Amino acid sequence: MKILITGSSGFIGRNLVNKLIQFPDIKVFGLDIVPSKIDNLNYEHIESDLNDENYLNQINNEIDIIIHLAQSGKYRENHDGVMDMFNINLKSTINLLEYARKKQVDKFIFASTGNVYKATDKILQETDDCSPYGIYACTKYASELFIKNYSEYFSTIILRLFTVYGLGQQKMLIPKMIERIKNNEQIILAGDIGIQITPLFIDDCVNMFFQIINSDNSRDYDVFNLAGNEAINLSQIVQYLGTMMNIIPNILIDNSIKPAYLKGDNSKFIKSFNFSPEVKIKDGLKKVLAIK
Repeated sequence: MKILITGSSGFIGRNLVNKLIQFPDIKVFGLDIVPSKIDNLNYEHIESDLNDENYLNQINNEIDIIIHLAQSGKYRENHDGVMDMFNINLKSTINLLEYARKKQVDKFIFASTGNVYKATDKILQETDDCSPYGIYACTKYASELFIKNYSEYFSTIILRLFTVYGLGQQKMLIPKMIERIKNNEQIILAGDIGIQITPLFIDDCVNMFFQIINSDNSRDYDVFNLAGNEAINLSQIVQYLGTMMNIIPNILIDNSIKPAYLKGDNSKFIKSFNFSPEVKIKDGLKKVLAIK
Protein backbone atom coordinates (compact mmCIF):
# COMPACT_ATOMS: atom_id res chain seq x y z
CA MET A 1 0.00 0.00 0.00
CA LYS A 2 1.36 3.41 -1.00
CA ILE A 3 0.14 6.43 0.95
CA LEU A 4 0.73 10.12 0.26
CA ILE A 5 0.46 12.37 3.34
CA THR A 6 0.48 16.14 2.96
CA GLY A 7 1.53 18.09 6.04
CA SER A 8 3.68 15.12 7.02
CA SER A 9 6.00 17.21 9.22
CA GLY A 10 3.13 18.68 11.25
CA PHE A 11 1.97 17.46 14.63
CA ILE A 12 -0.57 14.90 13.39
CA GLY A 13 1.42 14.16 10.24
CA ARG A 14 4.67 13.08 11.88
CA ASN A 15 2.86 10.98 14.46
CA LEU A 16 0.83 9.28 11.74
CA VAL A 17 3.95 8.66 9.63
CA ASN A 18 5.75 7.11 12.61
CA LYS A 19 2.81 4.74 13.08
CA LEU A 20 2.52 3.71 9.43
CA ILE A 21 6.22 3.05 8.75
CA GLN A 22 6.15 0.28 11.35
CA PHE A 23 4.31 -1.86 8.78
CA PRO A 24 6.48 -3.37 6.02
CA ASP A 25 3.59 -3.49 3.53
CA ILE A 26 3.07 0.29 3.74
CA LYS A 27 5.19 2.84 1.87
CA VAL A 28 4.65 6.44 2.96
CA PHE A 29 5.38 9.51 0.86
CA GLY A 30 5.37 12.63 3.01
CA LEU A 31 4.85 16.03 1.39
CA ASP A 32 5.72 19.12 3.42
CA ILE A 33 7.62 22.39 3.06
CA VAL A 34 9.42 21.52 6.32
CA PRO A 35 12.29 18.99 6.03
CA SER A 36 11.69 15.62 7.64
CA LYS A 37 13.78 14.04 10.41
CA ILE A 38 12.39 10.57 9.68
CA ASP A 39 14.98 8.10 8.44
CA ASN A 40 13.26 4.91 7.41
CA LEU A 41 13.22 2.73 4.29
CA ASN A 42 9.41 2.83 4.31
CA TYR A 43 9.38 6.63 4.14
CA GLU A 44 10.20 9.06 1.33
CA HIS A 45 10.01 12.81 1.88
CA ILE A 46 8.94 15.30 -0.79
CA GLU A 47 10.02 18.76 0.32
CA SER A 48 7.71 21.15 -1.47
CA ASP A 49 5.34 24.06 -0.98
CA LEU A 50 1.66 23.52 -1.74
CA ASN A 51 1.58 27.11 -3.01
CA ASP A 52 3.68 25.81 -5.90
CA GLU A 53 1.51 23.62 -8.14
CA ASN A 54 4.64 21.89 -9.48
CA TYR A 55 4.73 19.79 -6.32
CA LEU A 56 2.44 17.31 -8.04
CA ASN A 57 5.18 16.62 -10.61
CA GLN A 58 7.42 15.39 -7.77
CA ILE A 59 5.07 12.51 -6.96
CA ASN A 60 6.65 9.82 -9.10
CA ASN A 61 4.94 6.74 -7.65
CA GLU A 62 1.49 5.25 -7.98
CA ILE A 63 -0.52 6.20 -4.90
CA ASP A 64 -3.31 4.15 -3.32
CA ILE A 65 -4.42 6.59 -0.61
CA ILE A 66 -4.07 10.36 -0.19
CA ILE A 67 -4.31 11.81 3.32
CA HIS A 68 -4.57 15.58 3.10
CA LEU A 69 -3.49 17.02 6.45
CA ALA A 70 -1.70 20.16 5.28
CA GLN A 71 -3.21 23.49 6.22
CA SER A 72 -2.19 27.13 6.05
CA GLY A 73 0.02 28.39 8.87
CA LYS A 74 -1.96 31.63 8.78
CA TYR A 75 -5.17 30.09 10.11
CA ARG A 76 -5.37 32.62 12.97
CA GLU A 77 -4.98 35.69 10.74
CA ASN A 78 -8.46 35.53 9.19
CA HIS A 79 -8.63 38.16 6.39
CA ASP A 80 -4.92 38.99 6.61
CA GLY A 81 -4.14 35.39 5.73
CA VAL A 82 -6.98 34.83 3.29
CA MET A 83 -4.92 34.15 0.15
CA ASP A 84 -2.60 31.69 1.88
CA MET A 85 -5.58 29.88 3.40
CA PHE A 86 -7.30 29.84 0.01
CA ASN A 87 -4.21 28.41 -1.69
CA ILE A 88 -3.25 25.83 0.95
CA ASN A 89 -6.62 24.87 2.42
CA LEU A 90 -8.77 24.94 -0.71
CA LYS A 91 -6.83 25.24 -3.96
CA SER A 92 -4.36 22.50 -2.99
CA THR A 93 -7.33 20.25 -2.15
CA ILE A 94 -8.76 20.75 -5.63
CA ASN A 95 -5.36 20.07 -7.21
CA LEU A 96 -5.00 16.86 -5.21
CA LEU A 97 -8.53 15.76 -6.09
CA GLU A 98 -7.78 16.18 -9.78
CA TYR A 99 -4.50 14.31 -9.34
CA ALA A 100 -6.36 11.51 -7.54
CA ARG A 101 -9.00 11.32 -10.29
CA LYS A 102 -6.45 11.15 -13.10
CA LYS A 103 -4.19 8.67 -11.27
CA GLN A 104 -7.14 6.52 -10.13
CA VAL A 105 -6.36 6.71 -6.43
CA ASP A 106 -8.50 4.42 -4.24
CA LYS A 107 -9.17 6.64 -1.25
CA PHE A 108 -8.98 10.34 -0.31
CA ILE A 109 -8.97 11.22 3.40
CA PHE A 110 -9.31 14.88 4.38
CA ALA A 111 -8.59 16.46 7.76
CA SER A 112 -11.30 19.06 8.35
CA THR A 113 -12.32 20.72 11.61
CA GLY A 114 -15.18 20.79 14.08
CA ASN A 115 -15.29 24.53 13.46
CA VAL A 116 -17.33 23.95 10.29
CA TYR A 117 -20.42 23.36 12.44
CA LYS A 118 -22.87 26.04 13.48
CA ALA A 119 -21.87 27.29 16.94
CA THR A 120 -23.88 25.66 19.74
CA ASP A 121 -23.48 24.43 23.30
CA LYS A 122 -24.66 20.92 22.36
CA ILE A 123 -22.44 17.97 21.47
CA LEU A 124 -22.13 18.08 17.70
CA GLN A 125 -23.08 15.20 15.43
CA GLU A 126 -22.21 14.74 11.77
CA THR A 127 -25.83 15.47 10.80
CA ASP A 128 -25.85 18.90 12.48
CA ASP A 129 -25.92 22.09 10.46
CA CYS A 130 -22.69 23.54 9.18
CA SER A 131 -22.22 27.30 9.31
CA PRO A 132 -18.48 27.98 9.46
CA TYR A 133 -17.32 31.28 10.91
CA GLY A 134 -13.97 32.73 9.87
CA ILE A 135 -11.83 32.22 6.77
CA TYR A 136 -10.11 29.08 8.09
CA ALA A 137 -13.34 27.20 8.75
CA CYS A 138 -14.86 28.46 5.48
CA THR A 139 -11.96 27.10 3.40
CA LYS A 140 -12.18 23.76 5.19
CA TYR A 141 -15.91 23.47 4.55
CA ALA A 142 -15.51 24.53 0.93
CA SER A 143 -12.94 21.74 0.55
CA GLU A 144 -15.46 19.29 2.00
CA LEU A 145 -17.99 20.28 -0.67
CA PHE A 146 -15.46 19.80 -3.46
CA ILE A 147 -14.41 16.41 -2.05
CA LYS A 148 -18.02 15.18 -1.96
CA ASN A 149 -18.27 15.89 -5.69
CA TYR A 150 -15.38 13.51 -6.39
CA SER A 151 -16.88 10.55 -4.56
CA GLU A 152 -17.90 8.92 -7.85
CA TYR A 153 -14.21 8.38 -8.63
CA PHE A 154 -12.83 7.12 -5.31
CA SER A 155 -13.73 6.68 -1.66
CA THR A 156 -13.83 10.07 0.05
CA ILE A 157 -13.67 10.43 3.85
CA ILE A 158 -14.02 13.73 5.75
CA LEU A 159 -12.62 13.79 9.29
CA ARG A 160 -13.74 16.69 11.47
CA LEU A 161 -11.13 17.02 14.20
CA PHE A 162 -11.81 18.31 17.70
CA THR A 163 -8.92 19.63 19.86
CA VAL A 164 -6.20 17.10 19.13
CA TYR A 165 -3.37 17.41 21.69
CA GLY A 166 -0.28 15.56 22.85
CA LEU A 167 3.42 15.59 23.61
CA GLY A 168 5.43 17.76 21.23
CA GLN A 169 2.55 19.98 20.14
CA GLN A 170 3.17 23.73 20.03
CA LYS A 171 1.14 26.95 19.92
CA MET A 172 -2.22 25.25 20.49
CA LEU A 173 -4.63 25.43 23.43
CA ILE A 174 -3.13 22.98 25.91
CA PRO A 175 0.57 23.81 25.33
CA LYS A 176 -0.34 27.50 25.61
CA MET A 177 -1.99 26.88 28.98
CA ILE A 178 1.08 25.00 30.19
CA GLU A 179 3.35 27.90 29.23
CA ARG A 180 1.09 30.46 30.90
CA ILE A 181 0.97 28.47 34.10
CA LYS A 182 4.78 28.08 34.08
CA ASN A 183 5.28 31.81 33.52
CA ASN A 184 2.53 32.92 35.94
CA GLU A 185 0.73 34.63 33.07
CA GLN A 186 -2.91 35.51 33.52
CA ILE A 187 -5.44 33.07 32.10
CA ILE A 188 -8.81 34.69 31.36
CA LEU A 189 -11.81 32.37 31.58
CA ALA A 190 -15.06 33.41 29.96
CA GLY A 191 -18.03 32.79 32.21
CA ASP A 192 -15.98 30.70 34.68
CA ILE A 193 -15.37 27.83 32.22
CA GLY A 194 -13.59 29.42 29.25
CA ILE A 195 -14.46 26.90 26.57
CA GLN A 196 -15.91 23.39 26.76
CA ILE A 197 -14.26 20.85 24.47
CA THR A 198 -13.82 17.12 23.78
CA PRO A 199 -10.01 16.76 23.56
CA LEU A 200 -8.53 13.87 21.58
CA PHE A 201 -5.09 12.56 22.51
CA ILE A 202 -2.72 12.23 19.56
CA ASP A 203 -2.24 8.45 19.94
CA ASP A 204 -5.99 7.93 19.74
CA CYS A 205 -6.22 10.31 16.78
CA VAL A 206 -3.54 8.37 14.88
CA ASN A 207 -5.22 5.06 15.67
CA MET A 208 -8.53 6.40 14.37
CA PHE A 209 -6.82 7.41 11.12
CA PHE A 210 -5.35 3.92 10.98
CA GLN A 211 -8.78 2.33 11.23
CA ILE A 212 -9.97 4.39 8.25
CA ILE A 213 -6.86 3.64 6.19
CA ASN A 214 -7.46 -0.08 6.62
CA SER A 215 -11.21 0.01 6.06
CA ASP A 216 -12.73 -1.18 2.80
CA ASN A 217 -13.58 1.34 0.10
CA SER A 218 -17.30 0.67 0.03
CA ARG A 219 -18.06 4.11 1.42
CA ASP A 220 -18.29 6.49 -1.54
CA TYR A 221 -18.49 9.46 0.81
CA ASP A 222 -18.66 9.76 4.57
CA VAL A 223 -18.02 12.20 7.41
CA PHE A 224 -16.76 11.36 10.88
CA ASN A 225 -16.07 13.41 13.98
CA LEU A 226 -12.71 12.61 15.58
CA ALA A 227 -13.15 13.60 19.21
CA GLY A 228 -12.39 12.31 22.67
CA ASN A 229 -14.91 10.61 24.92
CA GLU A 230 -14.91 13.28 27.65
CA ALA A 231 -16.36 16.78 27.59
CA ILE A 232 -14.28 19.10 29.75
CA ASN A 233 -13.94 22.85 30.14
CA LEU A 234 -10.81 24.99 30.12
CA SER A 235 -11.15 25.83 33.81
CA GLN A 236 -10.93 22.12 34.68
CA ILE A 237 -7.95 21.61 32.34
CA VAL A 238 -6.08 24.54 33.89
CA GLN A 239 -6.79 23.28 37.40
CA TYR A 240 -5.61 19.76 36.48
CA LEU A 241 -2.43 21.15 34.93
CA GLY A 242 -1.77 23.41 37.91
CA THR A 243 -2.09 20.49 40.32
CA MET A 244 0.19 18.28 38.19
CA MET A 245 2.77 21.07 37.88
CA ASN A 246 2.43 22.06 41.55
CA ILE A 247 1.71 25.67 40.52
CA ILE A 248 -1.38 27.73 41.34
CA PRO A 249 -2.63 29.12 38.00
CA ASN A 250 -3.15 32.88 37.66
CA ILE A 251 -6.83 32.87 36.69
CA LEU A 252 -9.14 35.80 35.96
CA ILE A 253 -12.84 35.02 35.56
CA ASP A 254 -14.61 37.37 33.16
CA ASN A 255 -18.37 36.95 33.28
CA SER A 256 -18.85 39.63 30.63
CA ILE A 257 -17.64 37.12 28.00
CA LYS A 258 -19.84 34.24 26.98
CA PRO A 259 -18.25 30.77 27.18
CA ALA A 260 -17.53 28.96 23.93
CA TYR A 261 -18.29 25.35 23.06
CA LEU A 262 -16.68 22.94 20.60
CA LYS A 263 -17.76 19.42 21.51
CA GLY A 264 -17.84 16.52 19.08
CA ASP A 265 -19.89 13.33 19.28
CA ASN A 266 -17.65 10.41 18.23
CA SER A 267 -20.33 7.70 18.46
CA LYS A 268 -20.67 7.32 14.68
CA PHE A 269 -16.96 6.54 14.36
CA ILE A 270 -17.05 4.10 17.30
CA LYS A 271 -20.04 2.26 15.83
CA SER A 272 -18.61 2.18 12.30
CA PHE A 273 -15.11 0.95 13.20
CA ASN A 274 -15.63 -0.71 16.58
CA PHE A 275 -12.87 1.47 17.99
CA SER A 276 -13.03 4.02 20.80
CA PRO A 277 -10.42 6.49 22.07
CA GLU A 278 -8.63 5.07 25.09
CA VAL A 279 -6.66 7.92 26.69
CA LYS A 280 -8.54 9.81 29.41
CA ILE A 281 -7.94 13.53 29.66
CA LYS A 282 -6.05 13.38 32.98
CA ASP A 283 -3.78 10.64 31.63
CA GLY A 284 -3.27 12.58 28.40
CA LEU A 285 -2.24 15.71 30.30
CA LYS A 286 0.26 13.67 32.31
CA LYS A 287 1.72 12.35 29.07
CA VAL A 288 2.05 15.90 27.72
CA LEU A 289 3.87 16.91 30.91
CA ALA A 290 5.94 13.71 30.77
CA ILE A 291 4.66 12.66 34.21
CA LYS A 292 4.61 8.92 34.82
